[in-house]
Amino acid sequence: MFSGEENKKRRVYSSKYALSSLCVCSKCGDVYRRIAWNNRGVRSVVWRCCTRWENGPSACDAPTVKEEELQSA
Repeated sequence: MFSGEENKKRRVYSSKYALSSLCVCSKCGDVYRRIAWNNRGVRSVVWRCCTRWENGPSACDAPTVKEEELQSA
């Protein structure tokens, strides 16, 4: 899912979160970004590939990862 390999399109996502710019998509090489979702009053925090977030699943089919899964890894 994540890859530390160098890629031609390296984006830096600066944020106050420790995992920012450390999680890299193995499908397209872009960084993962922290997103807070609120679904009918239930808040959840997930990390999603920036390419997928900005351009949709047709641009990158990398999975969305729950923050709890990343923290426990």
